[in-house]
Amino acid sequence: VSRLLVSPLGGVLRRRHERYLLGLARAFDRSDFDSALRQAIALGGGAASAGLTVRLPRPRLGALGPSPTLPGATPSLATPLNAYAYLRELYEQAASHLEHLDRIDEAAFVRADLMGAPLDAVRLLERHGRRVLAAELADGRLLDPALVVRLWWQAGRRDRAIDVARVRGGLDGAARQLDDVDPEAALLLRRQWVQQLLVAGAVVTAVRIAWPFPPLREVVLPH
Repeated sequence: VSRLLVSPLGGVLRRRHERYLLGLARAFDRSDFDSALRQAIALGGGAASAGLTVRLPRPRLGALGPSPTLPGATPSLATPLNAYAYLRELYEQAASHLEHLDRIDEAAFVRADLMGAPLDAVRLLERHGRRVLAAELADGRLLDPALVVRLWWQAGRRDRAIDVARVRGGLDGAARQLDDVDPEAALLLRRQWVQQLLVAGAVVTAVRIAWPFPPLREVVLPH
């Protein structure tokens, strides 16, 4: 690709890419988000994470929302680095505007898929009560286990919260996150944790976790 870009054909390709970027910027400027988001370049992972390409991106089809799985590296257009900084600014403005318009899935798509900031997308989804989608995104993108456990617990998927904790940990951190916002949920999560430890035969650890919380002492005391 590099040799092609310095050939006579390279100038044609660069102009083609510049026209594409200009059209994309204009679509964002006039708030034509459906067209702009379907054509937009994903910036997450670094502009050169999968090399350069001379092909323009294909339009996305279907509903636009954050991908719950970690996207693979995508090749970047042969454009100056300042174009990426400009697009990132456009995406930031678009995400804020879409959130203001209550187009939450699309705003989360911009932050998670286009900007490569899934944690920001999770926080956005939480702000708007989209707990299941927030949990799916955090889980699929392998964010902090404590965050994933907390989100699944608050979404009512306690089975999934415990499964994640068994594999990746995070129960203690999740309970601490809940302490300030929902102490009752934090206590229930710790109770579940203590019961799991007892089933696994980790009695000493179960007692250590339960004892600072009087309502949990009965779980570990002999009956």
